[in-house]
Amino acid sequence: MRFGKIEHNCRGLIFRADVSCCPTEKGIGFFVRLNLLKTKSCPGCEFCGALYEAMGEVNNEWVPVGIDSVEHGKLYKLEYCNELRDWETGIVDDWDIKLVEFEE
Repeated sequence: MRFGKIEHNCRGLIFRADVSCCPTEKGIGFFVRLNLLKTKSCPGCEFCGALYEAMGEVNNEWVPVGIDSVEHGKLYKLEYCNELRDWETGIVDDWDIKLVEFEE
């Protein structure tokens, strides 16, 4: 799998942000839900398939870069960032994902 620039007309995975705050037992909770927009997103390619799998591994310890600046109702695209390559083979073996505001 090669990361970096996409060589075809892939739109990527596009999400609409749903940001909410609500009271919890210990204070106020801040919640961000990213709703996948299938009609605006790439119908499926190798690049987006790997990115969608990476989303399954997102948790409290590994969150997308930029999640703290998401605004309610805006559209965002996921991209790879902070790629680390194996020094011997040059193969990407670790990365982060980031949210980038999507402009139509």
